Amino acid sequence: MPGRHNRHFKTDDLTGLASSRRKFAAHLLPDVQTVIEEQIAPLSPKLVGVHQRNEFDAMKLSDMVISEGGTVVALTPLHCQDIDVGEDVPYASLHNGLWLFLIGEEPVAVLLSQFFDRWGGRTVQVEIALFAWRAGLRLLA
Repeated sequence: MPGRHNRHFKTDDLTGLASSRRKFAAHLLPDVQTVIEEQIAPLSPKLVGVHQRNEFDAMKLSDMVISEGGTVVALTPLHCQDIDVGEDVPYASLHNGLWLFLIGEEPVAVLLSQFFDRWGGRTVQVEIALFAWRAGLRLLA
């Protein structure tokens, strides 16, 4: 995983990355995923799966840039689950997905992930990361 980030962000020094996360109720997953896909489709994103070691810990992009030790996050095949949303065809929702793309010349990453809270409820989380010092936090708002 660290190598892919380094290639995407074109540097080994990822300390300048800034990110913003937002949490959603699990029943909103199809809507959240659809909005992400529609918004970034024109930007030709690369979508990869990411391994979640513990489903009770929220994934963070900052965890993904660690390049040593037992906390390295591995790339995986995409894992989808069909959700009945009341249509003729179920919705193929991602379990965890990482989109890598450019806005102009600026590399951006969007992580869609899920985790269980301490009461057993599932939460959906979206995190967006980019170099704040180059693009400014205006893209994160």
